[in-house]
Amino acid sequence: MKVTAGEKLESGEMDIDEDNETKIDDVLSDESSFYGDEQRASLDDRESAFDPLPYWDTHPYLLSTIAYQNRSAAAAGAKRAKDSLHSHPHDGRQECWQLTETVTDFLSRLPPSTALEDVVGPWLFVRNPKDNTSEKDQGNVPELVSAGTALLRDFENDKSRLEAEHALKKSRTSAPLTRALNTLRQSLENHILVAAQRAGVVTGKWMLFPPPEQVDEVWATVAGATVVGELGIGAKVATRDGPGPNRLIAVYTKDYRDEGDVRRVLLKLVRLGLVNKMQEKPIYYKLDAYTYLEIQGNNQYGLRASKSSSRDTLPGEC
Repeated sequence: MKVTAGEKLESGEMDIDEDNETKIDDVLSDESSFYGDEQRASLDDRESAFDPLPYWDTHPYLLSTIAYQNRSAAAAGAKRAKDSLHSHPHDGRQECWQLTETVTDFLSRLPPSTALEDVVGPWLFVRNPKDNTSEKDQGNVPELVSAGTALLRDFENDKSRLEAEHALKKSRTSAPLTRALNTLRQSLENHILVAAQRAGVVTGKWMLFPPPEQVDEVWATVAGATVVGELGIGAKVATRDGPGPNRLIAVYTKDYRDEGDVRRVLLKLVRLGLVNKMQEKPIYYKLDAYTYLEIQGNNQYGLRASKSSSRDTLPGEC
């Protein structure tokens, strides 16, 4: 069998020196081809004849291309959805506790006794990081305000009509008018609750009113319990320039209809020493729907501004 020069070179049988008749350049020269001369010529012809334009004309419509684009779009959508799950409206806002700081650092950074409204706004916020409630989950506030405002306006019109009819009767007693207004008022309250539920605005809050000299201590207790998931979905405290001699601290629950959760949060406030039966007044639980509709105490509709009190919810305990 004939042994080629290349095989001899690979096996080490060929000595390479200047005097050898077969030089290394003869074995591996610029003219040599991996494919062989005939196949190389064929490839050169195919390269010269290849026109890429028809390929790119049809490439966008190939099933493989469309499938790749769909996979890429799905992956990008999944990433955006995943990122949104880990974002929160409080992220990056100076008046809010951040997941990147301890509660102690937040309280040191913004003590409510000295935090100014014109610097950080009217409220300081903490949230329960274990709760996944977002602003979208808290309902359609404009829808509620629109429906609720119409209900309040209709109530005032009906109230005026009943009062005018009573005056025309020149009755010696106001008892019939009182009964009619109570029925009308109860209907208004029920319809507001229906409007709140339809709009998905079902959050509520227990309200504490510590004096200014105690606000830092009470807020520290509420904030600490909130961020470890022992209270509700979040809490806020009024800053220094807020109205009134006392500071409002609101402790939020996810759904006022969940009476067990509302009671649980109140019981935790009792155990934290923030509510007790020795206090002169109870604390109150108010619906956010009433807050958005600006229904406060002594309102012109005669509605109770709060849904319940601590003494109603835990009789004998606070």
